[in-house]
Amino acid sequence: MSGVEIVSSEDKLAGEPRLSGTRVGVSHVIQYYEKGWNVEKISRELNLKPLQVIKALEYYYKNSEEIRQIIKDRKTDSKKIDSSAASPKKA
Repeated sequence: MSGVEIVSSEDKLAGEPRLSGTRVGVSHVIQYYEKGWNVEKISRELNLKPLQVIKALEYYYKNSEEIRQIIKDRKTDSKKIDSSAASPKKA
């Protein structure tokens, strides 16, 4: 799978592992995969090559704890944002 790399940089996705040349995190690919999407559908919907999706899956299987934590943290952050947006502001 030459040319397809997983990279991290703080200026993109807050340092989350992602496919090089994209803003697609490994965790994004995994979340779709866990919904039952196949490689072809994920690649089509995220505008990726099938090999990029396979590389993300490979990375996940080697680093599943890291990616599971990223997904968990994102869900926690989302809930915090939702609850703060729903609470009325005091004048």
